[in-house]
Amino acid sequence: MWRIEVSLLSEFTDSVGTGTLSDIKEDLLIKSVESVKYVDVYLIDANLDENSVKEIAEKLLIDPITQEFKINSEFSNGFNWAIEVSLHKNVTDNVGMTAEEGIRDILGGKLDGGVRTARKYLLKGKLDEKEVKRICTDLLANGIIENYSYKKLD
Repeated sequence: MWRIEVSLLSEFTDSVGTGTLSDIKEDLLIKSVESVKYVDVYLIDANLDENSVKEIAEKLLIDPITQEFKINSEFSNGFNWAIEVSLHKNVTDNVGMTAEEGIRDILGGKLDGGVRTARKYLLKGKLDEKEVKRICTDLLANGIIENYSYKKLD
């Protein structure tokens, strides 16, 4: 299983992160969050070598002008909590299916597995676990079709 995380470069405005921060402060009234960074996650369940995965990330998953990626490594420096939201296994992952098609194009039609995606939110601030769980359940994840997980990064 390969994990590719895609994030905006620091010099660009993370509008999803900024919007999420605003929603946390204004809608949930949790004022202790200082910043939020948004990361796209691609989980590729296929027998690929690292060079192929790097090629997939560079040619398909990122805009090299505005984004960077990590393979089997996480963006987390400077943040206190990580929240990850993904679709239930029985829910169609359209972004994952589109990524699969692109990967097949890059690899010449060969992909012996599938792709699932997730949304990752990195939070900076003095939050307790109860507040993080509330952010997950009341804002970020739709429990009917999505799973969520979180972890403390300190």
